[in-house]
Amino acid sequence: MDVIVAAPIGDDRRRYRAARELAALSNVPLARLKDRLGQPAGGAVLPAVTRDAARRAVAVLAAAGAAARSEATPLFGEAAEVPELGREISRNRIPLPVFVLAAAAAAVIVALLVRKPSAPPATPAAGRVTPAPSPAPTASAHDLAAAALASTVALRCGDGGGAGFFVAPDLVATNAHVLCHDRASLQATLHDGRRLPASVAASDDWLDVALLRVPGAGIRPLPLGDATRLEPGDAVLFIGSPLGMDFSVSRAIVSHPRRNVYGIAFVQFDANVNPGNSGGPLLDTEGRAVGIVSMMLLDSRGLAFALPVNYLRSLPGVSLPVGEPPPDFAAWRKILASVEQQDAADASVARDSFRLPGLAGAAVDPDGRLFAFVVMVGRPAGSRSYTFALRRGGQVLCRPSGVVDTWGTSSATIPERDPRYLRWLKRIGVGADLYSGSAELATAGCPDPRTLVGVEIDLEGGQPGASRSLVDTFRMER
Repeated sequence: MDVIVAAPIGDDRRRYRAARELAALSNVPLARLKDRLGQPAGGAVLPAVTRDAARRAVAVLAAAGAAARSEATPLFGEAAEVPELGREISRNRIPLPVFVLAAAAAAVIVALLVRKPSAPPATPAAGRVTPAPSPAPTASAHDLAAAALASTVALRCGDGGGAGFFVAPDLVATNAHVLCHDRASLQATLHDGRRLPASVAASDDWLDVALLRVPGAGIRPLPLGDATRLEPGDAVLFIGSPLGMDFSVSRAIVSHPRRNVYGIAFVQFDANVNPGNSGGPLLDTEGRAVGIVSMMLLDSRGLAFALPVNYLRSLPGVSLPVGEPPPDFAAWRKILASVEQQDAADASVARDSFRLPGLAGAAVDPDGRLFAFVVMVGRPAGSRSYTFALRRGGQVLCRPSGVVDTWGTSSATIPERDPRYLRWLKRIGVGADLYSGSAELATAGCPDPRTLVGVEIDLEGGQPGASRSLVDTFRMER
């Protein structure tokens, strides 16, 4: 249901109290709700909430003196609002985003909130199990979810969790990062309430995909679709275990069907993806699995990514049904070739960027000498001279220079929160060890180095974004 306010709430205090109570009923941030309650009528204050939440929201607004109503949310309409996850991340080298895997521990929440279905569906009869028939294109979101839920699974591995879906009667597709580190003790909870052990049948850590064998499940698999047929604006559903709440269904919209992320073609969709959604199916409007929900963009406003199911067919030793209609293999090969070309260009930029030195810091020792610490990727060849600029308030004080004669393995690491990015660097041959060296700077013509503590220092010709620091003092260990 959508909750719509007929007129703004003029009083700031009443508006704030109402926004605070509404925030507890939805995923819309408090600040955004407060703004909406003060704006002229015209849009939904709370979009796509449950009928009970809508009823309670109307009561909250009535108590605040606002006339409000609820009405049915249009099928496959605009995606629900999501909370702000933080700020956008930019890189020093390539403007690629930082991603977070969507599986996580939520043991306390699971213990409090997860319940078995009150009326488990009947277990399919033994024998040949055919994929569930795809609902008609005009099926409602309710029908799509009802047809797919029985073919999904909640996965538990210690305190971690995720989701998956059946692609064969005893074979589950999920993310590789959902698996246990020792790939043991993985438990699958079926929608009918059964809990069965699962073992790894095939996996690809780079693609972050795995197929699990669940003996005795006998579940009718989801029909496999074709991600090449997705277009921007297409409506999709996804099912998972966000924050341990198993078998949760959410709506989304495809924002980019073929997003290159480190050489892999992902389906980008706008949705409220949370830890625990990893491995669940992304469904098209005919109820076919077209993707595996894999990760979200860190610090974004609800940007998520699903691995196309087309990649499943490349796993060794696994034979999956072709599906009806069959996937467009020619279109898929064209997508892979395009992504490979983009990845090669990104790798070239990264290699060029890492050929430049970086500045790890600068400090004045007790004798008043100024030292700079330079970092390089890969072992440098011999002595190297570097020039620096000292600035105070944007004004250049002087340009001292120095020579690094000796290089050693650096204890520093590439400042990066995204492990997939670091693995990509290693994959393209850039993830070598870091080496560092110190240079005593010739400060003739500069102010007394003892007065330079706190001054900005730049390494000229260094790696953009990694060549600036503040002058510090040596800290003597006792």
